[in-house]
Amino acid sequence: MYPLWMVSFLAALLALTGMVWEPMGRSDLRATGSADAVASALGMYHAAAESWAAQNPGATGYVTSGALSLPSTWRSIAGISSYKSGEYLATWYAGTAYPATSVALALSERTGYEVGVGVATRGWVAAPRGTVMPVPAPVPEGTAVKVTKLY
Repeated sequence: MYPLWMVSFLAALLALTGMVWEPMGRSDLRATGSADAVASALGMYHAAAESWAAQNPGATGYVTSGALSLPSTWRSIAGISSYKSGEYLATWYAGTAYPATSVALALSERTGYEVGVGVATRGWVAAPRGTVMPVPAPVPEGTAVKVTKLY
C-alpha cells in the first residue's frame, strides 16, 4: 500500500499538469458546451459589431456576421444577433440551449459587470447591478444581451 502523502502528492501533480497543459483560451472554445462558451462568443461578436459600428456611424439595423471582422477563435453559435439603433448597439443570445440568466451572468463576470450586460426585460437591461440601459426595439424579451452606448 502506498503512503497517503504519496497518493495526495501524485493527485495534486496530476491536477496541476492538467492546468499547465491546458492551452490558453481553449476553455472558451469547447464548442458550445456551456453558457460560458456562449457568453464568450456573444462578447466576441459584440466587439466585432462595435468596430463595424465605428466604421459605419450612420447605419441602423441588423449587423450580419458577414459584415464583421470576427477573430479566428470565434465559433458560430445559433441565436446570436446584433442590432444598431442610433447611438445604441445590442448583441443578444436568443438560443434555447442555455437559460438567458446563465449566459448573462457568465457574460457579466467576463466583462467585470458592465452596466449594459444582463437580460432584456420590458425594454431595459436587467443587469446584476440594476436596470440601467434601454434596449433597442428588435431585441427579444428575456434574452441575454449586451448593450453599448456608442457615442
